[in-house]
Formats: sequence, structure tokens, C-alpha cells
Amino acid sequence: MNQVHITQASLRLIVKSLQRLKVQKSRDDLLSDITSDFDNDNGFSSDDINELFNNYELKDMYHMKMLLKNFKSLVKVIKSDKKIVQEYIKSENRKYRKEVQAPAFHNSEKCEWIHKPFTNIRVEDETKVIYNNSGTSAFENMTMTEILGKTQEIKGQLKMLFNTEIASKIKDFRYAPQYKIRNIDKSKYTKEVYDSVIEFHQAKRDVQNILYTIFRDKYNAHLTFDSDILSMLGFRYCKSCASIELLQVAA
Repeated sequence: MNQVHITQASLRLIVKSLQRLKVQKSRDDLLSDITSDFDNDNGFSSDDINELFNNYELKDMYHMKMLLKNFKSLVKVIKSDKKIVQEYIKSENRKYRKEVQAPAFHNSEKCEWIHKPFTNIRVEDETKVIYNNSGTSAFENMTMTEILGKTQEIKGQLKMLFNTEIASKIKDFRYAPQYKIRNIDKSKYTKEVYDSVIEFHQAKRDVQNILYTIFRDKYNAHLTFDSDILSMLGFRYCKSCASIELLQVAA
């Protein structure tokens, strides 16, 4: 067994791939598992998460936590369908102009490709997308005290949005997937409603990133996983890491 590193983007790719698997858990169980690491006075409670996320998003958060906490616990499930990652990559290729390559694992955290962002053009609206590989956006370099402070800030922001006269309009979109948010018909809503919905969904993404940062910091800070399991999922060995090893051997 060889422990190797993967990028944040590759971890999210596995999480998204697992969407097709059935989770034998109720919504309440998912909420309980996701928030079991948090103090309700400082973090997010089950009620907070329930108010914000749909079932697909809860499954993503649950799988993210389990992948970081106990990767092997999902092996039996994954072995029943070893092509889940490859199939997901194929589906992603239909969304982007540039072909999405099979993900790689790395022997060293210093490999330059670990820190390069994923960039592509979304077919749907010809928008350039950039996903940071080194961590979860602005929260990766925060201390836990700073993250908890940011948590309180976001909770206050959400409370303000839900206390406005247009709260019912915002809640109409609270469980909407991102593609529906991108395609909102602006002519049907006032600028205040539209801007508030966008602000709400940005806050949702911030909440997700905070949860992922806490899970990663607690369970697998360096994103190290068993190379045999990753290979089974269709990951390949990073060519740059292989070249570095050959140079080291030659020296």
C-alpha cells in the first residue's frame, strides 16, 4: 500500500461521482452525520444545514466527510461499480469545451500540478470556469478560530436575508441547483430579488467550503489516499512526479 496525494478538484470529482450511488440514510441521518463535528454554539447545527441544502448537496457533504475520514469504508461500495469515476468524467466532457482528463495522483505535495487550477469553458453558456486545486477557496489558510468567526458572520448574513420582505422569494430558490441559478430569467424578478438570491447562493457555497475545510483539517489535511484504491477508480500516476523520480534515480 502506497500513500499518495490528490488535488482538491480530484477529491470533489470522486464526491460528485458518488452521487449515482444509493445512500441508505434518511435526511435526518445525513444532517446528524454531517454536523456531528460541530458545536452548535459556534458551528452549523442540523437546523442550519437543513434550511440551506437539498438532498443532493447533503449527499455530497456526507461523502466528502466519509472520504476524508475513512476512505476505505467506501471501498466495498465502490468495488461494486469501479467505473463510477470514468463515467462521471465522460458526463463532464459533455459540459466542457476542453476534454477532461483522467485524474492523477502524486507522490509529492510539491508537485507543481497539485497547485495548478482547473480551467475550462462551460458549453452551456461559454463561461470560463476556474477551480482552485490547492484548497477550499479563501478558507484554506485560516485558523480554526478565524473559520468559526467567519461561520458566525455567514450565519448573520443569512439571518438578515431571511428577515427581509423578499425572504419568501429567496427561499423559493434555496434548494435550486446551480445550473438553475445561472439561468434565472432576470426579467421576471426585481434587481433586489435577483441580487439577494445570488448573495444567498454564494453564502451557501461559503458554508460548504467551511465544512469541507473543517473536515479536511480534522481527518486528512494532506489529502493522502491509498494508490491501489485510486488506481481502481481510474486515477493515473502523475507524469511529472514520475519524471522527477527518474531524475532522482539517475542522479
